[in-house]
Amino acid sequence: MKFINLFIKSNILYHIYKLKPKDRIVYLSTYYQNKSYLVINGIVLLKQIISDKKAVTLGIIGKNHIIYSDTTNRNHDNIFEIEAITLTYILTYNIQDLVVNKKTKNFFIIKTLTSHCKNINLYQKMTYIISHKLIKHKFLQLIFHLSLEFGIINNKSIIIPINISKKQIGIIIGSSNTNINQIIQNCRPYINININKKIHINNIINLINFYCY
Repeated sequence: MKFINLFIKSNILYHIYKLKPKDRIVYLSTYYQNKSYLVINGIVLLKQIISDKKAVTLGIIGKNHIIYSDTTNRNHDNIFEIEAITLTYILTYNIQDLVVNKKTKNFFIIKTLTSHCKNINLYQKMTYIISHKLIKHKFLQLIFHLSLEFGIINNKSIIIPINISKKQIGIIIGSSNTNINQIIQNCRPYINININKKIHINNIINLINFYCY
């Protein structure tokens, strides 16, 4: 709401999009485009589209994170996709409108630097997840990451209250549904994905001891 109120007071144009799970925003990142996307609420996957059949997940992004267009490369246009995992609200605006406005310039600089640092951290985590050689380890590192970012701890159990399908997990770590099903089967009774696609982790200490070494 702080961003919206600031935009209203400063007469800055913005749009808000409501995304249901699996809804997508596809955008072309060019040197001449200065649009940014602020996640007001919800969780999204940020992907780079490589081809019609291939996409690379860059990060799992939550509330108050800003997604920037890459305006540093004059020679190449990159296609990106923002896919909602949960019900999500995204605010879009033009960066230049904030920079030239005296009321928003300082706030924008601080917010941008803070969000940029968060995004770098998220991208580094995603790079670490997919750098593992074994699919099993990629899967477990993703589960641990989701637990830290979004998990609700209840005694020795953790509930990750986001609707993420096995297919989406496979896309994130670069694996097939068959492999994901087999890994989940092998990790039982420690990991379960219920009918609502929420992930339940029972006794994470035992999970780490049995499957990570």
